[in-house]
Amino acid sequence: MGWKIGKTQSRPDVAREMLRLACTGPGDVVYDLGCGEGTILLAAAQLGAKAVGVEICPDLLTIAAQRIAVAELTERIQLKAADLHATDFSDATVLTLYLVPSFLEELRPKLRRLRPGTRIVSQTHDIGDWTPDKVVKVNGRILYLWTIREAAASPPSSVLAKTLHTLFLNYPAVRERRIRRLQLRNECTIVELDDLSVGVSDSDYALDLSQLERIRHYLSRKLNNDPLLLSATEDFAIAGGIAGSIYVAVLSALSLYALAQKNPAYATLTEFPRQFAENARKVVLVGFSKSLTRVILDSSVACSIHISELRHFTRRPEIETELARIKPRGDIQISSFNGNDLLDRIRDADLVAITDSILPTGLLDGLLPACAKCKSVLLYGQSLSLYPLALFDSGVHLISATMNNHSLSNNTLRQPPEIDRRMAETSLPIYLTPRNLPSSLFNMH
Repeated sequence: MGWKIGKTQSRPDVAREMLRLACTGPGDVVYDLGCGEGTILLAAAQLGAKAVGVEICPDLLTIAAQRIAVAELTERIQLKAADLHATDFSDATVLTLYLVPSFLEELRPKLRRLRPGTRIVSQTHDIGDWTPDKVVKVNGRILYLWTIREAAASPPSSVLAKTLHTLFLNYPAVRERRIRRLQLRNECTIVELDDLSVGVSDSDYALDLSQLERIRHYLSRKLNNDPLLLSATEDFAIAGGIAGSIYVAVLSALSLYALAQKNPAYATLTEFPRQFAENARKVVLVGFSKSLTRVILDSSVACSIHISELRHFTRRPEIETELARIKPRGDIQISSFNGNDLLDRIRDADLVAITDSILPTGLLDGLLPACAKCKSVLLYGQSLSLYPLALFDSGVHLISATMNNHSLSNNTLRQPPEIDRRMAETSLPIYLTPRNLPSSLFNMH
């Protein structure tokens, strides 16, 4: 049994933090490999998740079974007496590990094949050269978080990859652009191009400064042969969200040039079309933006607004503070959640608004089909405006962007990340919509 950390068990406080780090909640399937006495399983079940524990030691399995029975959680927890090598955990959405490095290395091929979106949390040891999304310390214990993404060669969104490819084919000037400066921060990724346009993408790395600098230096050396880092971002060595964030920041920086090109297929509005939202009674916002929330509230008669924020646990205080300031009408119910039942909520909504903060996660391609029957679909963010026609073809009705990328330049690269968000929130918006939609919906004359 050389794969376990001796006889050490996960402490309850560490178990809770591991699950919190993975944003565990109802709808999740949590596998604890080497579950021991079942501490993580109990904590997961108490959060509403289904839990499966794999353990080879009979004595520990007996203790775990007794604890589960006492807690009356037998319907939510399953125990398996099995060797980890022979265990199928492909249906996991959250995987918790407390294993020795050599066994983590052996598990890597199986971990790579997990479904995109699966979160892996390892206690004490990292997984070789995989760059974690987050590293936190809890009472002396180090926890590492990774999120499984699409194959390394896949961009954050095939829709956005199509738009970028089309832009390069249509506009030779775009092919001449190159990254002049790159900043990697735990809160955001920033690129400045040689024409001084700037792109910003939300990030949530939680890496130490030395790790960020190592990755930035690695990427900077590739700029001569890959001036926009579009090939380098496919390198698995910079996974963990960084690849996707760089890609989205580049799209954002290039969008100003794209927006400057007049296209008769879509119209540009300078004010939010109130008709777009006024009849919506069920609204889902994917990714929190206080300015977008205000716009929806000012225009809608909605009875319910659900905010899905993938960083729900880390951003919940901010969301609750902003919602308290907005002070919606008494007949409107606003709730925030971590997205476990997001697709079902989208299919039942009248209006869905998706911010570009989700782009580095690669979720856009999966969300758009779920919006097929939705009356109003809004995409909110600069990088989403790169080539609107591809998004309109995918069922989007309205795209919100700004025209002031150049004004973000030097200040954005020097100021703290909260300045970036404030500048983005106060930018003068524009709204793009296909001309073939009913004019009454957008008040176009």
